Amino acid sequence: MKKLLLITVAIVTTMIMCSGSVYAMPKGINSFNYYTYEKPITDSYGFNKGEANVPYHVGEEYFYNDYYDHWNVERVYDKDFVTSRKLAKAYAKANYPKCKVQFVKDGSKKVLDRKGKKTVFIEKVVSKSSGKNYGYTIKGHYYIKYNRKVKKGHKIVSYLLYNPYTNYIDDVVAVADCKMIRGD
Repeated sequence: MKKLLLITVAIVTTMIMCSGSVYAMPKGINSFNYYTYEKPITDSYGFNKGEANVPYHVGEEYFYNDYYDHWNVERVYDKDFVTSRKLAKAYAKANYPKCKVQFVKDGSKKVLDRKGKKTVFIEKVVSKSSGKNYGYTIKGHYYIKYNRKVKKGHKIVSYLLYNPYTNYIDDVVAVADCKMIRGD
């Protein structure tokens, strides 16, 4: 009886794990001609209009690149997959394609000597909200502006993208937090 139960559970588990979402491809399109396929109703980014049934999110345009999965668009639009860290990395790769991306901790000395390194440093800063659209960093107690209003006392993680071509400490080109990004 126990063997039968274990076999049944194993079979059901295997069936659940193997069943996944199936995405359709237009007739005649395969992995060999996928990238040369011309979309019949393209949007400004070159992708089919109506591929997803939800509106664009703030900063989502940074996900459009050569590796973007055109037929699995819903995964990009899903809020569970969009994070401030991913937005910061995508922004850096989109705006500085010849540079590496490196995440550093708050107060890292690496951001002071970045000119000529061909690296975009993204500093992770944790702050506490003042109840408006700004707060103060926990380490150092510096003022930081958020992308939207946050309730008082909430801890927010912000990612500061530094210009890789200068050594100026205040040369922040973008800030990502609250699942949004803004260029400064």
